[in-house]
Amino acid sequence: MAGVYRQSFDETSNAQETEILGGTDQTKIGNVTDSLKVNVTNSLTVDAVPRDGNIATYSASVTGLVAANNPTDIFTITGDTMRTVRVTYLEVTATQTTAAQRDIQILRRSTANTGGTSVTRTAVKHDTSGPPAAAATVRSYTANPTLGTLVGTIRARKVFIATTSTNSDEFVLDFGTRPSKAIVLRDSSEVLAINLNGVSSAGNSFDISIEWTEE
Repeated sequence: MAGVYRQSFDETSNAQETEILGGTDQTKIGNVTDSLKVNVTNSLTVDAVPRDGNIATYSASVTGLVAANNPTDIFTITGDTMRTVRVTYLEVTATQTTAAQRDIQILRRSTANTGGTSVTRTAVKHDTSGPPAAAATVRSYTANPTLGTLVGTIRARKVFIATTSTNSDEFVLDFGTRPSKAIVLRDSSEVLAINLNGVSSAGNSFDISIEWTEE
């Protein structure tokens, strides 16, 4: 039987009360005010708690990367044919000999870079007991590669890069935190690259971090 409401007047408090009756015997199970308080409080508590995902998650980084003097792609992540790779976070900071504004671009490529001088960065599991080793490949470049086919520019931003005695801007991107997808790489020909547009950058030093998931 559905619950019903019963209203009464309390002469002591001079106030009207509303009770919720429910169950098979229609006995009192609470009042409207208490019910609303419990429901709203529970709802706020659940929504305010950070939710830790169960998807296999990895991070990789490089500290003090010295890129080419006229750098193009300096850092890439390449997908895998067996797993879907979703890039969720990127962070870039840097210094150079002469402080200046410079363009940092996030590019998508449909074929992988070749050549150049690169180091494969270690992929660190966020949960060491759970997922297998990462399938995606992360590289940092100290000499420009032959660039793969450009699909387009995902983000472009002017960032102030200072000398070692001054604070530089941070370039930070969070993907998949709104009702939109993260950057998805579905096979080994798909690449996400951090690119510096070939502009001279003498005495540069870059710290770069990336986070991604695999399914």
